[in-house]
Amino acid sequence: MNAKNLIKDLSAYNSWANLQVIIWLQNSTPEILTQKIPSSFSTIKSTFLHIWNAERFWLSFLQKKDFEPFRKDFEENYKSFFDGIHKQSFDLEMFVNSLSEVELEEEYTINTPWLKGTKPCNIFIQHAINHSTYHRGQLITLGRIAGLENPPNTDFLKFEIKDL
Repeated sequence: MNAKNLIKDLSAYNSWANLQVIIWLQNSTPEILTQKIPSSFSTIKSTFLHIWNAERFWLSFLQKKDFEPFRKDFEENYKSFFDGIHKQSFDLEMFVNSLSEVELEEEYTINTPWLKGTKPCNIFIQHAINHSTYHRGQLITLGRIAGLENPPNTDFLKFEIKDL
């Protein structure tokens, strides 16, 4: 598998994995989704909102557009919340699918308070997906602590090998 196909598979995996967590969480109560639990972000909702916002940031960066973060008090019904997260992942996937091999190798420079440097586009895409994977792991742990059972298996190989 070449690098272009791998990065496209990773972006499809990211959409699929976020959807698996959404399916798991969508029947939870607002009390469970907003229950305070010690973690990087104190609730399931705020952790998923962070994933959504980070994917928005990275897509904006990759598209060379201005980023407008969510307000901290972002509120909608949970169906809209989950639909927005799923759409964001799909938008990132579609953007990645639109890139040529040359565009995936294009050098991007980031200059933020937390990160400065230059890397090829595909490295930033891989980072964005890895970041979401890290926080999806937190979502599974937070959900288990909150009493939710049967968390989804969101491993990359589960996506690649459907019978796993």
